[in-house]
Amino acid sequence: MIAKKYRVIKDKYRRILFHKYERKKRLLKYLLFSTRNTTDKVLIHSKLQRFSRNSSISRIKNMDIITGSAKSIYRKFGLSRHSFRYLANNGYLVGIRKSSW
Repeated sequence: MIAKKYRVIKDKYRRILFHKYERKKRLLKYLLFSTRNTTDKVLIHSKLQRFSRNSSISRIKNMDIITGSAKSIYRKFGLSRHSFRYLANNGYLVGIRKSSW
């Protein structure tokens, strides 16, 4: 159980880093693709490489906010299918109910 808690904490840290450096990285990427001078491109590219790997969006993992599970996540709710079903059946999710036809 401790390993899952560590994964959740690590993912939160990655999300914080991503939001912290997002603007700077987008600006540098724009400059990288808009400049034609190779020396400027090398300088900009080296600046981009100085950022932490964890500040990349591809490092962020969708995880269940309750259990920390990383499988079968509903993005809209941030819950796994197990947590979603439990909360919906007990009436904790407003507007969600079991369908029948």
